[in-house]
Amino acid sequence: LPSSPHWAPSTTAVFARMSVHFPGDGWFEKRARPGQPHFMGHAQFPSHKTKAQTPPACTTFDDKPWAGPQGGTRSGLSSPRAGRGEPFDSLFPSTVWRSDSLLPMRESLTTSRLLLRRWRDADRLPFQRMNADPRVMEFMPALLAPDESDALIARIEQHFEQHGFGPFAVELLAGGAFLGYIGLYVPTFDAPFTPAVEIAWRLGADSWGRGLATEGARAVARHAFEGLGLGSLVSFTTTGNLRSRRVMEKLGMSHNLADDFDHPRLPAGHPLRRHVLYRLDRAAWNLALTSNR
Repeated sequence: LPSSPHWAPSTTAVFARMSVHFPGDGWFEKRARPGQPHFMGHAQFPSHKTKAQTPPACTTFDDKPWAGPQGGTRSGLSSPRAGRGEPFDSLFPSTVWRSDSLLPMRESLTTSRLLLRRWRDADRLPFQRMNADPRVMEFMPALLAPDESDALIARIEQHFEQHGFGPFAVELLAGGAFLGYIGLYVPTFDAPFTPAVEIAWRLGADSWGRGLATEGARAVARHAFEGLGLGSLVSFTTTGNLRSRRVMEKLGMSHNLADDFDHPRLPAGHPLRRHVLYRLDRAAWNLALTSNR
């Protein structure tokens, strides 16, 4: 959902977001309050609760407090937009979505400087600190309390188990310092571009300006296209999250003004409601790889 510079000084989520992305680029999640839905930021994570009946006051990783889809076909996913564009199931190979798949789940990815891996108990405290940092959460509806941050990790791990992929915890190979998350997420709200897989990120402020979000997101995109066989990815964030948008552009993602949208989990007039959408398909990814060599 992101966080690098997407959602939240990240909210890149594919938790693309892609989710929170850097401070503003990854997924973002909002504290659940009476009458309000939960959600994650650019990038977003799913909340496993029933949607609020009143209009949400903010967004989250997706449909479950900004979290993912519930019930239905493969891995509990169903398309809320059946008949409007590409069928949901056609976006993903059955081996990726079926719980009885013979395709092993990828537990980690490695780049020249990063290890992207499944989450550990030791990640809880640094993740709590990151989600309570106003710089990181600048483009998110609210800071997260420690228990809310822990609940987000639990939802991420559930997403891995349900779909075979999710937002990886990220650490530096040199020294093992925890940085945040980068990975893929399935948005659960209804929008013109859903169903889709988002690539998202959210990294601590000390990690900004070093190209780490882009480096990790490129590894995730490669895994999405070459490992999982996905045909396309999306990433979205609030319009002012320029840091996260730069990461999207470095990945070779394209932006069309006609795709911009008002996030359905944020109320009219909310300063973060307007979002930009970026897309990346396999052909554009291959082109970006060639141009970066």
